[in-house]
Formats: sequence, C-alpha cells, structure tokens
Amino acid sequence: MEFIRAEDVFRDKEKEIMASINAGCSGGSVFPYFHGTTDVGVVYNGGVILASDGRAAMGNFIMSDEFPKIYRLDKHSAVAIAGAVRPCLDLVGLLRARFNYEEDLREGDYIPPRTKVKAISNAIKRITPLVNVNQVVASMIFAVFDKDKKDPCGRMFQVYHDGTIAPEKAFGSLGSGSQRAVSAIRVMLKNSNPRDLSEFNIKSMAVQALIAASEGDSGTGPSISMRKVSNEGVSEIDSEEINSIKSRIERGG
Repeated sequence: MEFIRAEDVFRDKEKEIMASINAGCSGGSVFPYFHGTTDVGVVYNGGVILASDGRAAMGNFIMSDEFPKIYRLDKHSAVAIAGAVRPCLDLVGLLRARFNYEEDLREGDYIPPRTKVKAISNAIKRITPLVNVNQVVASMIFAVFDKDKKDPCGRMFQVYHDGTIAPEKAFGSLGSGSQRAVSAIRVMLKNSNPRDLSEFNIKSMAVQALIAASEGDSGTGPSISMRKVSNEGVSEIDSEEINSIKSRIERGG
C-alpha cells in the first residue's frame, strides 16, 4: 500500500500554483488587478480587526464593488490582500497549503507567527520577478492571534510587494487609499493605545478610516468587509453590523 506524504501534497500544490502564476505572466496575458484598494488592520486587546473595501478595478474600469479581499489562512490567522488579483489569490492558496503542511510536520503543534509571516514574505519574493513583468504587485496585511506568548494577543504584520516585512505596529493600512486611512486612524486615536479600546470602537475606527479613504481615493469603493482574528479563531463580521456602524458614523454619531 502506497502512502501519500503531506510533503508530496504540498510540493504538488506549490508547483501547480507557481505554474498558474507563471502562465498569467507569460504569453502576453495580463492579470486582472486592483491598483486601487484600501486594507486596514488594527490590533486591540481581543485580537486583530481586518477591514477592507470591495472595489476591484482594471485601469479606470470598475470591475466590482463587492470583491472579497480578506481571507482565512488557518484557525488563528488571516490576510487582507492588495495588488494583482490572481497572484494574490494564488498566494492565499499556497499559504494555506504551506500552513497545513507545517502543522503536519509539527504534529498539530502551534505554528509561531514569525514562521508564518516569513512564509508569506518568501512566497511574495518568489513571485516578484514574475509580476514585475506586468508592473503589478502583491502585498498583504497578516493578522494572527499569538497563543505562544505569556499573555496571548493579536499581532499584525504588513508584507510589501518585494517581501519586506514592516516593523510590527498596532495599526496599519495598504493600498491606494492607505495614507488617508492611516491619517484618519491617527486623528481618532490621538494619544490613545488601540489595545485600550473596546472591540466596537475598533470596528468603528476601521469603518471610519475606510470611509475617509473612499472620499479621497477613487480606487477605494463604498462597501466594507471585516474579519476578527481572536483566541476563538477567525470570524467574519456580519454586514448588518458593519452597515449599522456606517449609518451611525454618517449621522455624526
């Protein structure tokens, strides 16, 4: 009887995904992409809130205002993507396979956040020469709940299009509307630490940052999606709750 090894499954998946990315960069084909987008991540005492708009555009053409950009990688981690759609989604598939493989190697033991973020960095570095052919990029905000710390907590990392891992911060943003989003968060925080704020306040802050981005950046759309990464895992924030927060903000509440 022949046994299928986890390593073989991962290697086959890796080859398949890299071939898909390579095919998209050759033969004159062009990736569907969104240069315009805004992703936001904020760390608080319950974990990390990831939020994103839903606009996907090709040049000046709006392809969708409901495109999902936040994806679960494993039980305690997720990413918000920015850049070229196809390589970003292929990378999400590759990272899921990588984390599953790593978990099998560790026989179900916890994978440290640094191991995960380095895997993301290395994956992006591998495709950088390919996506540069078409002058499109792939970058991510990585959110994880670190159960390995003495005091378990949420952590957030930004990984840029060249694989660079930015210094760890309590909040951050990627995409064409990121400067406006970060500026809005700084104004709302003033000298406060987001870890001292309630989950509702963090959600409201993320929504307000995306509204600010959409008001000054044509590449950022009006719809908002959100996920929470916590000790309980990765969960999606209901659209009704998000719309309620938006309405409250628009009323000046």
